[in-house]
Amino acid sequence: MREEALELPVFGAVRCHWTETPWERARGLIGRPPPEPGIVMGFRRCNAIHTCFMRYPIDVLFVDRDGREVRFLRDVRPWRLFVWGGRRAHAVYERASSAPSPPDRAAPQ
Repeated sequence: MREEALELPVFGAVRCHWTETPWERARGLIGRPPPEPGIVMGFRRCNAIHTCFMRYPIDVLFVDRDGREVRFLRDVRPWRLFVWGGRRAHAVYERASSAPSPPDRAAPQ
């Protein structure tokens, strides 16, 4: 996996671990401990995910080709068979749900 520093909508400044092989794309975060705050997993050319076999909920950010937010989902639970970002989605970023969001996107109290 290749690592890259990025500034993403919703997630802010992060270190992205890009999936590069079909195996890495299929596995994603499955079987891994929750990533540390500030770490995300990125999937290029992807507009849908699943959370089968996950052990914890994740936050999911779908972006278009220009890196603009298309859809943001907080606390996607394990065993969702299909999570779609929409036609415009071109890449997906996943992080552990416990990671903090910038103040303007914090969970409602």
